[in-house]
Amino acid sequence: MSGLKRSRNSHTLAERWRTGLEDYVTATAWSADGTLLAAATASGPVALLAGDTGEVAATLPGHPSGTLTLAWSPRDRYLATGGQDGRARLWDPTTGREMAALEGGAAWVEHLAWSDAPYLLATAAGRRLNLWSADGQLIRTAEPPHTSTISGLVWHPGQRRFATSCYGAVRLHLPLKPEPADVFEYQGSLIALSWSPDGRWIVCGCQDATVHIWETTSGEDLQMRGFETKVRNLSWEPGGRYLATASGMIITVWDFSGRGPANTRPRLLSAHQGSVTGLAYQHRGGLLASGSSDGSVCLWNPLKQTKPVAFAQGNAPVDNLAWRPDDQSFVCGLASGEVSAWGVPTEGRGFGRH
Repeated sequence: MSGLKRSRNSHTLAERWRTGLEDYVTATAWSADGTLLAAATASGPVALLAGDTGEVAATLPGHPSGTLTLAWSPRDRYLATGGQDGRARLWDPTTGREMAALEGGAAWVEHLAWSDAPYLLATAAGRRLNLWSADGQLIRTAEPPHTSTISGLVWHPGQRRFATSCYGAVRLHLPLKPEPADVFEYQGSLIALSWSPDGRWIVCGCQDATVHIWETTSGEDLQMRGFETKVRNLSWEPGGRYLATASGMIITVWDFSGRGPANTRPRLLSAHQGSVTGLAYQHRGGLLASGSSDGSVCLWNPLKQTKPVAFAQGNAPVDNLAWRPDDQSFVCGLASGEVSAWGVPTEGRGFGRH
């Protein structure tokens, strides 16, 4: 891997498959059983790829002018997509049929997320937030509208509430109430949003190269500074103790145990020679995957070492990254219009246990 800072004990990632699509890959999402990968493209079509081989099983029309986001419903009944046409769409993955077209608003639908039972879909388009039933019936539109474009949307991991971010605030919402249940204010641009697996912390990556954190029970907040650039990528270790953030070429891992990361020294992971553009922990393990604008892909065990445990050098910038549900492989959506799948080295399958 040319130019990468690698450890003497690191392995080479094996590419399991690579599939070319029509355009820049804007989003990827696995079905819950791992048999299908949905891959959205900048021109609109959405490919359904066989998880084991990458073969194109079906192609959905997607959205005119481009598909931006994807989310499988619980139990994989529907695939929801959002696009530049101001709509969210529900698709039956077994037939390829469009089941519903949901009017998101005048702006692009950039964020959507499903809740667990009862299954609800939240969509965000510009300043407008909508909540839908599982079959596409509008339940409500949040009032008042957000003060600026919604930059993040995420459900609480175990409760029936969800959060949104925009310039100046994070809002907490209950499904049956149009007005916010709570508001956490911040005078700045919030560009990434994540909720810890235990529900205790809400974290935002910020335009001003900081990370802002709220303890949800008390509302107390803190700010982490010193990042190289704005923070767009956040990923929680599944136990909820560690949060990985990416800024520029550096990945920073924070310990949220006890009273949180204030006044603690994070772990710095360094190897990529371009900006980190994809970042994700395994669903159940402690391995962290990252991809970069320089085309490199790394696998880390942050609790054991600060250099990659495995790596590969790709030939196109990585835009997004997603682990397969069995945690034995992950995919990268590439600017070249390809999707690449990478397997965890046999020696590395126990790296993440801690």
